[in-house]
Amino acid sequence: MLSKAEQIAAILGESTVLWASAQLPPGDDLADHQYPDFISVTPDEVVAHVLAHGFDPRRVWTPKDPPVQKDDRLVVEPKGAGWTTYYTERGDRDDERTYDTREEAVRDAVMRLLEHAWTSLGVRYWHRHHPELDALPGFGEPWPS
Repeated sequence: MLSKAEQIAAILGESTVLWASAQLPPGDDLADHQYPDFISVTPDEVVAHVLAHGFDPRRVWTPKDPPVQKDDRLVVEPKGAGWTTYYTERGDRDDERTYDTREEAVRDAVMRLLEHAWTSLGVRYWHRHHPELDALPGFGEPWPS
């Protein structure tokens, strides 16, 4: 497993699936692997990293980024006396949530990115190894035996 810094960069970066696929030996299939095979970093570690270093602007827009880059990504920005998170596409806001502090908004955005990584790394495994399940287990939940 790669270092926690490399895992965090992958979670915050453009494609966790491409990053994970690049780690596989030739002939190995991503459908035989799941999230914990690639990622061991905790949400708290990712949040701490973001609070210290910021988000990758390719995935999350924050007020320090140019306004023209705001579309088609997750947004964390001040709203009134608090902070808000949402996904924006073509100017529309989807799944907007409001928080009292920047740290709470950052945690929400990190959890959204982690859940996306969980889904994108687990969906192939689910279809190959657990087609009897109606849905992929939620973030951090174990697979059935």
